[in-house]
Amino acid sequence: MWRSGVSLVTWFGLEDKGGKGPYQSGLFVHAKKLEHARAKPVRTAFRFPFVAYLGTHKVTVWGRNATSTKTLVAIQRRHGIHGGWRTVARIRTNRYGIFKANVHLEATTKDWLRATARGSGKSLAFSLNPPTVNVVLDFDGGGRFLCEMTDCEPEKVAIGQEVEMTFRRMFTADGIHNYFWKARPKRWEPGGSQWQARE
Repeated sequence: MWRSGVSLVTWFGLEDKGGKGPYQSGLFVHAKKLEHARAKPVRTAFRFPFVAYLGTHKVTVWGRNATSTKTLVAIQRRHGIHGGWRTVARIRTNRYGIFKANVHLEATTKDWLRATARGSGKSLAFSLNPPTVNVVLDFDGGGRFLCEMTDCEPEKVAIGQEVEMTFRRMFTADGIHNYFWKARPKRWEPGGSQWQARE
């Protein structure tokens, strides 16, 4: 895969395994029959991914509609968590349904953005003040991985910084904790050996 240009592989089950195990990574909550399974919020993010990042006098957006076809996507903004949604831009996707643009917008960290498109519905709302730090890691020996960074000060995260992996809780859905790998800054004891993992 790496020779073909693939830089990221993720694996999601179509449906949760059921029971009380912590490894529930499905797009649907477990049910006796799949047609009766209830979709989890992650299904919307998987079906219609959308991200937005605040810049100076602009917001950079990226996404892919659910139909993977060329269409017009509306970018909508909401101020705060109780305001109404207003369309602030319209973007034409490429033939694969992918769109990326710099939207000239005087936005703040209190704003939320989402995308809407015919046949795709609405994406999940994306906060312009996200509580996570996302990084792309290059592993020694090969391989690239997109993940969250934890135990860090966002302004001190830098290209080339050494990190280590730690197994952490990602989110909780229907009372079920979902765990996965995150990165954290590499830490050392004065004697040179690594610190023990911190929960």
